[in-house]
Formats: sequence, structure tokens, C-alpha cells
Amino acid sequence: MKSAPCKDCLDRHYACHDTCPHYKAFKDHNQRVSENRLRILHEEEYEIKKHARLKKIADNKKGKR
Repeated sequence: MKSAPCKDCLDRHYACHDTCPHYKAFKDHNQRVSENRLRILHEEEYEIKKHARLKKIADNKKGKR
């Protein structure tokens, strides 16, 4: 994540996050990054579980338990 645009901002004032376009862009970017990370983690988890299920099925067919 990149640094918040608030540091050293000359226009900073009370509750400026409500109206600041720079902060909104920063927040939106970080939200997209977080969503992409979660999506990738879920996809990887799905693939790992899928692989484990397929291995278990193959082992059962071979007579292993």
C-alpha cells in the first residue's frame, strides 16, 4: 500500500477525509488491492482443496486409505 496523501498536506483540516479527492482515490485504490488479494487467496485455497480431493479420490481408487 502506498502512503496516505494526508502526510504533509497543506489543505488538511478537521474531517477533510470526507471531501478530499486525493484521499478518496487513495482509499479506493487500497480497497481494490485488498479485494484482489482476497480473490487470489480464495482461488488458491479452492485449487488446494480441489487438488486434495482429487488426490484422495485417486488414492481410494488405488486402494489406499
